[in-house]
Amino acid sequence: MKKILSTIFLLMALFVCKSQETIVPSSNFNYKVGVEYISEYTTKYFLKDTTSYHTNSFGLPFLIRLGKTKSSIETGVFYINKKEQYALDYYHSYNWPHYYIKKNLISFHYLRVPINYRFDTKLLYISAGLCIDNLLSMTNKSDTMDVKESFPDRKFKMGVNLKIGIEKDFAKQFSVFLEVRFSTDINKAYFRPGFLFVNGEPIQNFGFGIGINHKIARKKKMD
Repeated sequence: MKKILSTIFLLMALFVCKSQETIVPSSNFNYKVGVEYISEYTTKYFLKDTTSYHTNSFGLPFLIRLGKTKSSIETGVFYINKKEQYALDYYHSYNWPHYYIKKNLISFHYLRVPINYRFDTKLLYISAGLCIDNLLSMTNKSDTMDVKESFPDRKFKMGVNLKIGIEKDFAKQFSVFLEVRFSTDINKAYFRPGFLFVNGEPIQNFGFGIGINHKIARKKKMD
């Protein structure tokens, strides 16, 4: 996991070195609409020697600038993927022993809406806030029962997220950005009690995102 984090920060350092002279984006905008590709790893225990799983996600970020300040509200719509391995307990009255455990790698597919406060400096931007995840579907890589249909995960989740990134203009109204991302669930994932019992810990995502923003300026009123 340390190698993954080192690679992410190395990418950001190279991006800063290549664009150091023109790192400050144009300030002539009120809104930003963009598209972003996200490469992340999911785990239960960040920075510990535990298994992590790679995921690919994407989103449509939207930014509202607060007046002419360096502060903004970031939101948008994102398709976020998470993966986690669960030990599932099955009960069979016709087998001995009655209980047995089988590990299943389950993929969770969420529609995410973040609500972040963002502050831009001359070199970096920092964005942090809450995120709301709505479970769209699940994929269960197992030859056992269909977990995704019979035992759904928590439908809505609350989480917190933090992003640190850099942004550079490459045209009058367009910019490219690269950011380090981290998010964690506030509430636990769980399947409702029944034939199988699961109680999952909060899932954490970390990785990087890269994308393009289109800047939009509010039209001035004519006298």
